Amino acid sequence: MGRTVSIPGDGSRAHRAHPLRKRRIRICREGAIYLVICLVVLLGSILRDVNLLLVLASMMIGPFLFNGLVASVMVRSVRVGRQIPPQIPSHQAWHGTYHVDNSIGRSPVWTLVLQDTIYRSRGARAGRMEAFVLHVARRTSGVTSFRGPALPRGKYFCANLTITTRFPFGLVSASSTTQEHKEFLVVPRLGLLETNWVTWLRQAQLGFRGGHRRGRSDGEFHAMRDWRAGDSRNSIHWRTTARRNELTVRELETPDSKELVVLVDLCASNTAPATLNTDIERMVSFVATLITKYNSRSGTSILLGLAGYDDSVLQGAVSQRFLDEVMQQLALAEPAATSTLSRLIPKVMGRVSRDAFVLLVGRAPAEARSLRESQFLARCTFVPVIAPEFHSVFVLPDLPATPARTETIP
Repeated sequence: MGRTVSIPGDGSRAHRAHPLRKRRIRICREGAIYLVICLVVLLGSILRDVNLLLVLASMMIGPFLFNGLVASVMVRSVRVGRQIPPQIPSHQAWHGTYHVDNSIGRSPVWTLVLQDTIYRSRGARAGRMEAFVLHVARRTSGVTSFRGPALPRGKYFCANLTITTRFPFGLVSASSTTQEHKEFLVVPRLGLLETNWVTWLRQAQLGFRGGHRRGRSDGEFHAMRDWRAGDSRNSIHWRTTARRNELTVRELETPDSKELVVLVDLCASNTAPATLNTDIERMVSFVATLITKYNSRSGTSILLGLAGYDDSVLQGAVSQRFLDEVMQQLALAEPAATSTLSRLIPKVMGRVSRDAFVLLVGRAPAEARSLRESQFLARCTFVPVIAPEFHSVFVLPDLPATPARTETIP
């Protein structure tokens, strides 16, 4: 249940609220039954010529008219605004707040129901929210929280916020609707890179580049840890294993590179429709998790290239602003029917230095179309995020089997 907090003031918070429009008054089902009873009493008084029934019918009309008057005054005197986080993790419930301003009202308001509708950027309806406000005193502002539905990544907006009340008798309902247009992004949810990520990455580099000897630029010894499923036998430290009588592997540090290049092939080909969305979301979530991890390293430059329906290249030094731009690009990224990696590589080759650490995320790259493209792919480290054996390296909570419904706050 939403909790309403009254904030005293003289309208200083009114800039958060927005005027209500499109007011409407309608008779509720209980009000219709009430009117039928009133009509029966009135007809009985006329047919039987009973003055007391006529007086009773007149008295019954009073509460009905009073209900409509009070309800219409309440929705006319309040101003309502919403506050939604600018970035929301995908497939997770989230919270926002409604601000109800009664600073211009001459009386308190009671039992307000707030209803909101979420639409995708293309206009399709995506969900609803509801909240209940019990009471907002005169010349104060009330704040109540609501819980939004779990949504897939993308761009959304809320257009119509409706406030409704049936106070005090529940016979007549008065409502008003705002025309506020509020946009927000649902960004990829973050997963967890396990401690064997560095070991896996180093082994992938050595295997892809012909097994050259590891130097300081390829990563140094960091610590010992227990063996996990998916670890290579080459990383087992046999002396420590013999001493502990348990399989133990060497953990390496990440490469000491000041430039990270991440290329993502968002290709929907060769994928069953049932697993298409899951594979694409896993790739996007991995990239978001990886860049968030590297974003904490000062002095590092990151280049992100997305090969999908619309190719995009984003490059900059690590910062919160750059991370926000990355999340925005990943939230709006859409897969292509065929791989567009060959179209993206020429756009990034001139921006990548010789010492850059290049990762290729997605499916196994196809044959290169030119010698330069082949040389560039040869220096990339392929990361098979959707492969089952990689699930022990990057852990992502399972997607819900069915879309989550909007939870109503009574």
